[in-house]
Amino acid sequence: MKGDTKRSIESVKAILKIDPKDQLSQEMLIQYYLDHAEDAMDMGNSKSAFAYLNEGLELFPNNIKLRAFIGAVYLSKGDKASAESAFNETIGVDPQNPKTYIVIGHHYLNEDMFFEAEEYFSKAVKLSPDDHRVYIDIAAEYCEIENCNQAQKYFKMAKNTKTNDAGIVADIVEHLIRWDCLEYSLKYAKDLVAMAPHDPRSYLLLARAYNINGKVKDALKALEKGIRLAKDKGDSEILEEMEEISHHLKSKIGKVLGPGSSPEDVLEEIFREIMDDGD
Repeated sequence: MKGDTKRSIESVKAILKIDPKDQLSQEMLIQYYLDHAEDAMDMGNSKSAFAYLNEGLELFPNNIKLRAFIGAVYLSKGDKASAESAFNETIGVDPQNPKTYIVIGHHYLNEDMFFEAEEYFSKAVKLSPDDHRVYIDIAAEYCEIENCNQAQKYFKMAKNTKTNDAGIVADIVEHLIRWDCLEYSLKYAKDLVAMAPHDPRSYLLLARAYNINGKVKDALKALEKGIRLAKDKGDSEILEEMEEISHHLKSKIGKVLGPGSSPEDVLEEIFREIMDDGD
């Protein structure tokens, strides 16, 4: 069996052209095993999921994602004791890393075990209470399950780690937009503009927040302000991005109007399409 596993690993490495010494190649191979384990779980084949994960652990015995996924498979089978044992082994690999606990909390969230997830998230916070990235990572887990209210709790904590840090708020807005957290995305985008009123990217994010909230006219006004600022500051990168959006709007608006369509309806459709392409 051991020989079969080694042959399987070598064949996978050959197919993916993996260089085991290259960091990016290692991440690709780890993701390969995680993806196949998840596919196996989706088909109810826990035996196959364990096989993929154990193969991965042959190569990367200290990878917390692979180890934690062992626990996730047990959770999906209803074997909480074995899951907890696997998660404890995961913690043993890197007990001082907040990501270890966030990864475990992720798997409990996937099983709707919110109390257990929060226990692990709290442990991550205790390890790095002043690191805004920990709160954002936890908030992203709640965004993934479309629990914007709970995500907002952690985004607020992230914002409070550093007073008036526009970079943190911009990161929060990006996450909220990505997961269509409508009300909160607009709230934080407006906060961002108040904190960084001379940064054109603030208006780009505000425009995107307005857009997902269906406020197309406001989105276009924010975009116009951002373009003016980008020109004044000589920010060619964001100026190009905004002018590309403007070009799309001007070139398409006359082509897609049909019977019963208003210019605002068309603008909303085009603007959403463009913004989605940019994600």
